[in-house]
Amino acid sequence: MTDFVAQLFSLEGKTAIVTGASRGIGAGIAIAFKRAGANLVCLARSQEASDPCLADNYRSCDITDPGEFKVVCQEASSEYGSIEILVNAAGVTYPMADGEISSEKLQTTLATNLVGAYQCCELVSTYMVHGGSIINVTSIGSIQAFP
Repeated sequence: MTDFVAQLFSLEGKTAIVTGASRGIGAGIAIAFKRAGANLVCLARSQEASDPCLADNYRSCDITDPGEFKVVCQEASSEYGSIEILVNAAGVTYPMADGEISSEKLQTTLATNLVGAYQCCELVSTYMVHGGSIINVTSIGSIQAFP
């Protein structure tokens, strides 16, 4: 990467929280943000990061519990001064062989993919003292059911 491109996409001095950072798109975004120099907080329900380069910045957090996420925001704000970026990449999906989903799985899906993402936006906004960016990641599953 050229110096110009590195400077153009630099996140030096910016604090980013990435949910769903244990794998997939969330992990990919977290790795890119780390390479761009962000102060990084990686979150997922898993106990360990799947990518070793994220291990130092990783912590287990269930975003369906607003209390857990609030503690993350408080700690990140205390350590880095403010939070500039939130990436909501956490999500759950359940394959449905018969086209039906149990009530329990539906509740879990809504609690994570909808309510959890909303609560993260609401909570982090109070720590974005100089403004910031919130990026909500979804999948095609939000508009098309998979059998």
